[in-house]
Amino acid sequence: MTGRSPNPSAPVGVNYWTESFLSMDAVAPQAADPYFGFLLRGTGRAPDLEDLRERIARSLPALPALTHRPSTTEGRLRWTSDEAFDIRRHVRTCPRLDEDLSPAQQLIPATEPERPLWGIWLDPGLHDGRWELYFLTHHAVQDATGVLRTLRILLCEDPADLPGQPPEPGARPSLLHAVRAMAVLAPQVLSSYLPTAGWDPIDQVKGRRRRFAYAQVPTATLRTVADRYGASVTQVHLAAMTSALRALDAQAGSSSTRHRPLHVCLPLDTRQPGRREDAVGNHLGLDRIPLPWDRSSPAQQLRAITRTVGRSKIRRHKRAWEDVVAAGPHSLLGRLHMRVAHPARTRLTISGVNVPDALTCLGAPVTELIPLPWMPPGHACFTLMATYDGRTTLSVLTDEDAIAPEILTARWLQAVDELHAAPLSDSRF
Repeated sequence: MTGRSPNPSAPVGVNYWTESFLSMDAVAPQAADPYFGFLLRGTGRAPDLEDLRERIARSLPALPALTHRPSTTEGRLRWTSDEAFDIRRHVRTCPRLDEDLSPAQQLIPATEPERPLWGIWLDPGLHDGRWELYFLTHHAVQDATGVLRTLRILLCEDPADLPGQPPEPGARPSLLHAVRAMAVLAPQVLSSYLPTAGWDPIDQVKGRRRRFAYAQVPTATLRTVADRYGASVTQVHLAAMTSALRALDAQAGSSSTRHRPLHVCLPLDTRQPGRREDAVGNHLGLDRIPLPWDRSSPAQQLRAITRTVGRSKIRRHKRAWEDVVAAGPHSLLGRLHMRVAHPARTRLTISGVNVPDALTCLGAPVTELIPLPWMPPGHACFTLMATYDGRTTLSVLTDEDAIAPEILTARWLQAVDELHAAPLSDSRF
């Protein structure tokens, strides 16, 4: 069951995000900070650990990066076959966890120099008849959409039906495309030179333990609000977060931020509809979003967000980021990344992913999906939302000396309820 890499010569892509996320290991206060993933829950008979290992081992040829490790040769980053690969190091029984602390910080070994870049932990039987499965991966390996595709390959699809190789990368855009793309992104880069609001509840980063909490709401509630306002679910989420963050700001007694917008980072999935992409890798862009800090109600905030965070603008930025990452010099990308996402200019990340199809684990239905956020260096709060099976889950990870994550999730729920209960007249522009 140890096994070597089943596909040692398989190509594994490297882009700017691969290098950037790997470099965070050297500066992350906690070894687990670059790891994120999902918690899967089901009821009934739990998957067997040995059956799970065998199934995953048979599926690995379709995901060669999971049996490779990054290494630098002659100054160039490559993925090389992990000759010591052992499925037992990657698929394990889950120990008892403290539900108020970061699962990644409890599961990822802090002192192991060659720690696995991904792992699955199975808890086959909880007291209430449920089973749980944690999947965690280093962000250098893949993004959230890639993780969901990986889960489908490893746990849901018949290994006999899987392709033996990931798809070949598409044609690389020209440098001219990258220059044009930079022109599209220039306004948000220039705006990063303007003063931005601080936010007292998370401005003090100590880098100690990470606290974790999540809250859930029926997805239909968000869709009802979105339809009423002519908005997207993402825009409704941003409005609810604005209201929640303002409430926490007022609770902390801070008034300095009221005169300037609070900026957050909104990750963008740059995959093009209909194009087959490798599950491994990061297809990402970042938008720096000014929250309408001067609007007092969630309804007013949502109206403002639908104007400033338009769907056509997001689509343009996705295409621009795709071209810049594919063709732009990494030095330029590094500067762009820091202008958009540096904690001095962007206080926290508001990320989200939609899971349209049901998941299974060796045939057992997954009834609940909980996102598990990561923590960028210098930040003290990261939020990740996921919609699955009619339920939307907001997960919050914070530094233990910052705000309590359960307070932020409670405020978010309160704002969603207020938007849902608002009279129809409040939704008119």
